[in-house]
Amino acid sequence: MYYCKIHTIGIHNTIVSNIHEYQLLYQKLEDETSMTFRNAALQNNNDILASKYTSIVYDAYLRSMSIDKYKQAISYISSTKHTISCWETIKRILYKYLYEPIILLIPNIFSNEGLLLWLSKYSNNYNRSWIRGVGFTLLITLLFYFIINYCGTETQYFIIDFRFHNFGEVLEGYLSLLDIFNLSSTPQPMQLNIYGRILLFFAKIAIAYGSWQTIYAFYKYKR
Repeated sequence: MYYCKIHTIGIHNTIVSNIHEYQLLYQKLEDETSMTFRNAALQNNNDILASKYTSIVYDAYLRSMSIDKYKQAISYISSTKHTISCWETIKRILYKYLYEPIILLIPNIFSNEGLLLWLSKYSNNYNRSWIRGVGFTLLITLLFYFIINYCGTETQYFIIDFRFHNFGEVLEGYLSLLDIFNLSSTPQPMQLNIYGRILLFFAKIAIAYGSWQTIYAFYKYKR
């Protein structure tokens, strides 16, 4: 099959081998199709395609779990005669980069398996995107930076006034938090209280995780 453009691909109870899948143009793999392609890639020792289809399998699994939990919540709310807001008016770009991560996180935040899948998806797209790993690390650092500043310091290190006052110092504080191993030998500029030290501990774990996920995503190019 060469340069075939189709909306969905569905394969059931079929053994696939020596298929030029990278030349197919499709929007969705149905049901067990991604698993079929993954098994074929493993048989052909194609780690890149195997990683690709593994990510699709996990992504479908995460979505399926989330949908099931939302259906349960919707069923409960409907039974109490409450109305549910319509998501059709949400713009695509906001849904993809803002609302979708939140929507997928809420039902899985207390689920070990669901939370690990969520973290793997948004930290490096199931070991396939180092760029997402960089973005995840920078964002998680920024989040902890704000939380520590407002909840974990003796006096607030910076105040948001939208005038970029002392921007250099604020940036230095952010970079010192990002540098969890203190490779630049820059002292921590914020005066932390006991809660700040606890938050700093968790921040270092989260930042180290993001850094590792960024590095590990390069493994898809190991061959």
